[in-house]
Amino acid sequence: MTGERAFWVFARRGPADPFEQMGVVKASSASIAYVYARMNYRERPWRDLCVAPKDSFYSPNRSADEPAVAERTLS
Repeated sequence: MTGERAFWVFARRGPADPFEQMGVVKASSASIAYVYARMNYRERPWRDLCVAPKDSFYSPNRSADEPAVAERTLS
């Protein structure tokens, strides 16, 4: 699919729990990325699940080609 972007997936179980970074999905839009995330990370009953464009995060101490964490993508 052309125009795909990488989206980080974040989730938490309860309202007082911190968000955890679950992995990455690739999609053409945020709404499609959310659907992929719901399908791919349904092993637990998440209270909140959200996606954010990976390119919206900035880290001055990391090179552009170095991943922040191990990536798990939906095939």
